[in-house]
Amino acid sequence: MANKKTQPGIEKEIKTDVLEKRHEEEQQQAKEVHEAKTEVGLEAGEIIQSAEVPSGEVSEYEKKNKEGNNGGGIADQAKTQAGLITKPTYPSVKKMSSQVEKELKKEIKDLHKKVKSVMKKKGNLDAAQLNTLMARLRKLKDVLASLAYATADIVRDMWHKYVKSER
Repeated sequence: MANKKTQPGIEKEIKTDVLEKRHEEEQQQAKEVHEAKTEVGLEAGEIIQSAEVPSGEVSEYEKKNKEGNNGGGIADQAKTQAGLITKPTYPSVKKMSSQVEKELKKEIKDLHKKVKSVMKKKGNLDAAQLNTLMARLRKLKDVLASLAYATADIVRDMWHKYVKSER
C-alpha cells in the first residue's frame, strides 16, 4: 500500500477530461436532433399552411369530422352522407344480454352432452378432445359470469359474437 501512492489531482483531471468529451458529444447529438426537428417542423408548417382552413368555428368542423369519420374512407363517407349506409340498430341492452345468456346456456348444455358422450366411451377415452371440450366449457362459463357486470359496449360485443354470428 505504501508503494502505491496516487496523486488525487491527476485522477480528477482524467475524469473531468472524459466527462467533458462525453458532454461535448451529447451536445453535438442534441444539436443534430434539434436541426432535424426544425427541418421536419418547417416541412410540416408548409404542409399545414397549404391545407384548407375550414369556414365556421373549429368546434363545428371537429364535430362534422367525428361524425363522418368511421374509418371507412372517402367512399363510405360519401355513401353515408347520401343516405345509402345506415347505422345498425341494436336492441336494448337488457334484451341483448338476455339473448347472449340464452345462447351461452344453450352452448354450455350442448358441451355438457358432448363431454358425457366422450366419457361414456369405454376403453377408448380421448383425453385431448375431453381437454378441449372442458376448456371451452370453462371459457363459456366465465363469459356467462362476466355478463352480469358487463357494460353496454361489452354486451354489444358479446351479442355480435354469440347471437348475431349464429343467425
